[in-house]
Amino acid sequence: RASKVLHTDATRMPFLDPSKPGKTLSGQMWDYVGDRDHAFNIFDFCRDHSATGIDAFLKAHQYRGYLNADAHNLYDHLFAVGDIIEVGCWAHARRYFYDAKESDPARAHVVLARIGRLYAAEAEAKRLIAAGKLDALEADALRVKIRQDQSLIEITYLKQWLLDEQLKVLPKSLMAQAIGYALRHWEALTRYLVNGMLDIDNNIAELTLRHIAIGRKNWLFAGSAKGAQTAATLFSVTSSCHRHGVDVFAYLRDILHRLAHA
Repeated sequence: RASKVLHTDATRMPFLDPSKPGKTLSGQMWDYVGDRDHAFNIFDFCRDHSATGIDAFLKAHQYRGYLNADAHNLYDHLFAVGDIIEVGCWAHARRYFYDAKESDPARAHVVLARIGRLYAAEAEAKRLIAAGKLDALEADALRVKIRQDQSLIEITYLKQWLLDEQLKVLPKSLMAQAIGYALRHWEALTRYLVNGMLDIDNNIAELTLRHIAIGRKNWLFAGSAKGAQTAATLFSVTSSCHRHGVDVFAYLRDILHRLAHA
């Protein structure tokens, strides 16, 4: 929570309730990916699919900073005061246009191509940062320069195109939904252009949640809400180990050995 930028996402976390034998309840597992100065991946379990979990984790602890998420309405109240600043996800926006490519291929092609060039600019920045072995501040400055030189032109054109085409498409079509989503969240989607610490999308949080999605196919559910909370703690440790390239088994063995002799 000391991070200047957090990424977050959530997925189903089914669990058993001892008071309701034989019934599986649908909980929610949140993940929070810290920034480069606070490089930890934290998982947090919530019993339902409301905003209770994220409020307890962020709002109750008065988090102040940027939050990169998928524009679900569960987050809206967090951005109302201004302490938490929304950062949009271009990968999420892109999916709406990708889904519309069968029904409106010409328009979808225009947008997907423009978004592709936004990602090409990010790839170029990443390559130059690696080649130049730039430090964090130098990397941030380079990203902003490339975004201003290349991405801003694409985004300026794209917004005008979206406004023009919005008047021509059927209101309930997939393309209308895609255009509406992008324009509603335009400020959040373009916020990354002026801050090199911000990412173009929220893919890192989605990828981090794959631990849960893939594992769920094997273990199906947690034995209880307490078991799900314990799992969140263990996922936090193992995922953070992966992020730092640390051997998970060796790390846990060392921790348990130290605790036993503390």
